[in-house]
Amino acid sequence: MIRCESGDKMLGRGRKTIGVFATQAYQEYQDILCRGICSRAYDLGYNVAIFNNFVGYGGLAYEVGG
Repeated sequence: MIRCESGDKMLGRGRKTIGVFATQAYQEYQDILCRGICSRAYDLGYNVAIFNNFVGYGGLAYEVGG
């Protein structure tokens, strides 16, 4: 069972959930963006689920846009 820090079920309590698909979320811009989304969603009473990948499927060509 997935739980957030408060011990409530992440997708429970009838709250809407925002899904965020990010690539390389460990990079500075993506990290700041994801933190901002989470902070504002918390203020508004929403859940956030972030889906991330760390590259590796297409190799370097993916990172340089080729």
